[in-house]
Amino acid sequence: MLAQRWTNEAVKTVVCADSYDKGVLTGRVYVPGYGITSFDSLSEFILHIEALVGRAHEAAGTTVSELLHQGDEYAAAGLCHRGRLATFELQIFYHQHNSWQGILNWPGKKLEQPFRSVLELIELLDIMLRQA
Repeated sequence: MLAQRWTNEAVKTVVCADSYDKGVLTGRVYVPGYGITSFDSLSEFILHIEALVGRAHEAAGTTVSELLHQGDEYAAAGLCHRGRLATFELQIFYHQHNSWQGILNWPGKKLEQPFRSVLELIELLDIMLRQA
């Protein structure tokens, strides 16, 4: 697959982590304007985000700003969810070389960390979830 740059604007994704046991992550992921879906493993988590964010960027005639403000964040649509273990905001700025670059924000702990690949994101999640 060729390198693809999605946009200059981040797509904000809300990650609701319900449990993290022996490296198995379960919870829900929400992309404003594109819905919420559950996951029962780390691989499902990654694949769901890839699909949801990909759809957000492929929306014909709709800018990312419009998508992000279609319900102004996740609260307006009545979808303000919190994970039982932790709630993160995941901002993906780029999709390059079959990976993502962005920022993982944990508002509850006032932590924000950039990542340059999906592997770095997984490592950050592991560190943060072990602290939850």
